[in-house]
Amino acid sequence: MKPGDIVKQIHHDNYAVVRYSSFGISLHMWNEEHQGMAKTLGQPVSEYEKHWQVVDKLPDDWEIGEHGLPQKKPQPSYLGVTIQGHIFKEDDTDLDEDEFYDEFISFIESKGWQFGGTIAQCNEDGDFVFHKRKD
Repeated sequence: MKPGDIVKQIHHDNYAVVRYSSFGISLHMWNEEHQGMAKTLGQPVSEYEKHWQVVDKLPDDWEIGEHGLPQKKPQPSYLGVTIQGHIFKEDDTDLDEDEFYDEFISFIESKGWQFGGTIAQCNEDGDFVFHKRKD
């Protein structure tokens, strides 16, 4: 273990960079709460090598951040669409919840999209109906 090495904590998903500090050799790692953290090696390097191992490179989901410390890459966020409204048939007949669901999901899947949410029967006022209306 020498300055400039990237090390991984054995049995944990923690990475650090080995650097020199005024106290000797130290491990510098990213910590969201503290915006960086250093652990000075107060024991012989051989003691830390029992818990940390040198790695050739960081895993794909890690990077060297702006502070020169290993950190997990930010996870991408994707935009989607929220729909709020009511759907009725033009001919003023009931739209069955199962009929709508089958057509809607077929359309969504045909586009390669995903749906997460609720589909529920409603009346003309948009209030949920938990049983089918009988004429």
